Amino acid sequence: MWDLETGKESGAQLNAGNTFSIALAGNASRPTLMTAHSGFVRLWDLETRMPLGERLKGDYGRIELFAVGSLAGRETVLFNRSNKSWMMDLETEDIREWKIGNEDLITAVAIAKCKGRSIVLTGNDNGDIRVWEWDSDDGIASDGQITSQWALGTARQDGRSIVVSGGYDGLLRCWDGESGRPLGPPLHAHNGPVWRLVTTKRHRRSIIISQGSDGRRVWDTEARTLLAEHEGEGDIRYTPLAIGLRNRKPVVIQAVGEQNHHILALSDIATGERLAELHRLPNTCYTALATGTCKGRPIVVAAALDNKLFVIDLESGEQILEPLLHREKNVVTALLVAEVEGQSVLASADGDPYAFGERDSTVHIWDLLNGKLVGMPLRAHTASLTVGALTIMRCGSRPIIVSGDSDGLLCLWELDGRLISRLSVGAAVMDFTVTPRNTLVVATGQGLIALRFGER
Repeated sequence: MWDLETGKESGAQLNAGNTFSIALAGNASRPTLMTAHSGFVRLWDLETRMPLGERLKGDYGRIELFAVGSLAGRETVLFNRSNKSWMMDLETEDIREWKIGNEDLITAVAIAKCKGRSIVLTGNDNGDIRVWEWDSDDGIASDGQITSQWALGTARQDGRSIVVSGGYDGLLRCWDGESGRPLGPPLHAHNGPVWRLVTTKRHRRSIIISQGSDGRRVWDTEARTLLAEHEGEGDIRYTPLAIGLRNRKPVVIQAVGEQNHHILALSDIATGERLAELHRLPNTCYTALATGTCKGRPIVVAAALDNKLFVIDLESGEQILEPLLHREKNVVTALLVAEVEGQSVLASADGDPYAFGERDSTVHIWDLLNGKLVGMPLRAHTASLTVGALTIMRCGSRPIIVSGDSDGLLCLWELDGRLISRLSVGAAVMDFTVTPRNTLVVATGQGLIALRFGER
């Protein structure tokens, strides 16, 4: 031990033996030191330099890093062993796994206080430093810099608007739609990334439906409980997912691969049972889905790999228009259906899936009443980028379309196709959602961003 003012060694050395890591514990009146060894941790009195006892005895192997501090009022040790993270209550010596989703290998950890809240700081083998708020009941990190977010939705909880996000770490997070603060600990939804999520109401309850490589999950937003779990049909990592109304009840709409066909199928939210087959594509696949209404009828629009857009009535299963053709060589990657000032609007966006950089990405706007293209294709996203998200919101008193691409560029458009503005959010745009108070929430490769636009 060293005196930081003089730079000289302070007092006698501790004969601790082979030590892998150390941490300070206790308080200012009686500081203690903890040293980590193979299979146990030893406590030391820093004044007498004598051992006070041992903890974590048992089959824990080499303890490579740890931190000691107060988490939600309990003196706690966080430690790693065999690339797994654990926590121990120093008073009761209860030990349980420390859950932080699919976080990369943790290489450093510390415990601190911030504005009266317990926080944990972690460093990982990717060079990221992340700050987490601690939930005392579940031992789950739930705040601060979050991992790449790929899917968004909005819902209602306790009478207020919330934003739901899911991403790389397999967790679902709920956020207050106004303050942006997290609402409780995250839900461990999937053993891998959350590829898609949608939200809806069922029996007057807010429901989240999440999709990962291990299947589809149905969650009660307010109770924060898992309602149903369904296995995926085929490789569902990139399979479009949507929610629509059929007979005034919400149903899941999903593209399912079967042999040499792709099927657009409706299924029951609770049971996962297939209810109907809406459409079938031979020797190709669907690339994007969107739901909405046209002439008061619930519809789904499905984009195929050949850039044909199929507009289908959800009640009858019939196509209400001849297939529309998004005339670009890129692949359609995002769709939007909206009712704007009495007009049914469809927006389709494309991208270069192979990133060859040969063609600019575009957005097309359609009048769904007659199936005609409105104006010229919108060109503001440069070559080799994919427009992965589309939404509509209000800018002051007027509606606008927002598109986002894989280089982090947001483009704001008038409905007649005029470009209002472009801005960069610094990371790939994965998804959008708009809150009832007209806040645009952007899911990016670096986390979440909330934006509001006023009248220009």
